[in-house]
Amino acid sequence: MLLTGRAVVIFDGLDELLDTARRADVTTRVEQFCVEYPLAPALITSRLVGYDQARLDDRQFTCYRLGGFADAQVAEYARKWFAQDTEARAAEADAFLTESESIRDLRSNPLLLSLMCILYRGEGSLPRDRADVYGQCANLLFRRWDARRRIHRELRAGHLLEPALRHLAWWLFCRNEARTAVTERELVAETTAFLRGRGFEPEDGAKDAAHEFVEFCRGRMWVFSDAGTTATPFTACRWRGCSPVATPAGPLSMRKSRPSSPLWSRRTSQPRT
Repeated sequence: MLLTGRAVVIFDGLDELLDTARRADVTTRVEQFCVEYPLAPALITSRLVGYDQARLDDRQFTCYRLGGFADAQVAEYARKWFAQDTEARAAEADAFLTESESIRDLRSNPLLLSLMCILYRGEGSLPRDRADVYGQCANLLFRRWDARRRIHRELRAGHLLEPALRHLAWWLFCRNEARTAVTERELVAETTAFLRGRGFEPEDGAKDAAHEFVEFCRGRMWVFSDAGTTATPFTACRWRGCSPVATPAGPLSMRKSRPSSPLWSRRTSQPRT
C-alpha cells in the first residue's frame, strides 16, 4: 500500500520529543521514509516552538500554520468530543457551549478547547472566574497532560517547577521596561538566582539546573514561545494571578493576544526549488 500510494502516513506530535538531538534524528528518519515511499502521502504535525531546531526539509515538505477555531468549528469539535463519551448526557455539549460563551477567545484555541472539555466533563461546569480557568488548565497540563501521553523528563529542579514559574511570572509582570520579550540569558540568570535561594549550591550547579529548566519549558509550547528574532528572545505566555496560563501566546502584555497555532507539514508531490 505504501509503494502504490494507497495509504496515508501520519507522524503526530514531533514536538513531543523533548530532546533536540532525538527530534532531529526522527526528522531525518521521516525524510528518509518519505524518499523511500514517494507515492504515499505523509502528514507531520508539530507545535511551533522548537520546530526550527529540527525542521523538515522545505524542499520536500510544505509547511502550514493552523489558525484558531471559528464558533462553528468549536461547536462541531465539542459535540464530537462529548459524543465519544458513552456516559455523557445528550445535552452536555450544548450546555458546555453555552457556559463557555463568555470565554470565546480561549475556546477558539484547539488545545485549550480540549482541556476545557476535559474540565467540564470531570466537574460538570467551568470555573466562573477567568483566572480559575487558566489555573485549572495549567494544572491539567503540568500535572496530568504529559503523564497521560507518557512524556516524562527528570529535572534537577523538578520539585520547584511550579514555584519557579510563578516567580518568573511575577518577575516579568513587575519589569519596568518597554520591551515585552526577554532573552534566554535573562531567563537563565533569573532562574539561577531563584534556585540559589532554595538549596542549589554552588552557583554553577544552580546555573546548570536553570539552563535545564529553561530548555524544558521552551519545549513545552504553553510556557515560553520563541519570538523568532536574531536575539533569540523568549516571551512568556499570558499569566494571570501569577499562575501559568495553559496557552501558547504572544509577548507578555495586559492586552488580549491570540494563541500561536500548531504547525503541520505535508510532503509535496514534487520537491520545491
